[in-house]
Amino acid sequence: AIEVKYTFPNETVVGIFDIEVNQPPKSGSCSIHPSNGTILTLFTITCSNWADSDGIKDYSIYGLNSIFEKLSNFIDFVFLAWKNDPTQSIMITLTNRSIFQVRLPATFDQSSSYHLVVHIRDSFDSTTQFQLSSVEVFPDNDIIQ
Repeated sequence: AIEVKYTFPNETVVGIFDIEVNQPPKSGSCSIHPSNGTILTLFTITCSNWADSDGIKDYSIYGLNSIFEKLSNFIDFVFLAWKNDPTQSIMITLTNRSIFQVRLPATFDQSSSYHLVVHIRDSFDSTTQFQLSSVEVFPDNDIIQ
């Protein structure tokens, strides 16, 4: 609690304020299935048991991938320039559902390894990050040929 005292010539006014610090969501987990696939695979992400007195606002998935570093050498798009810095990851999707599906791109390499992080956000924008297990995405050779 914070006490504020205002003194005027004729009176003194005292105000007491309680400040509550917003806590991020806690106690949950997220998983991804399958652990590998092609560019046509729908990867299912399931987040469960997240608790927050303010309610869960949304889930967002961010991807870290070494292919973005390779591509940024040839293409000058900000969203592709990861350069081994997790703070420069790209957002893949945003949803208010705790179970959702995403497709992940592949490159011309034999496979692309993705390190995915789920951001679980409450209604006051306090966020918890949960790192999913890595997934491999392979090119779909039937489409390429």
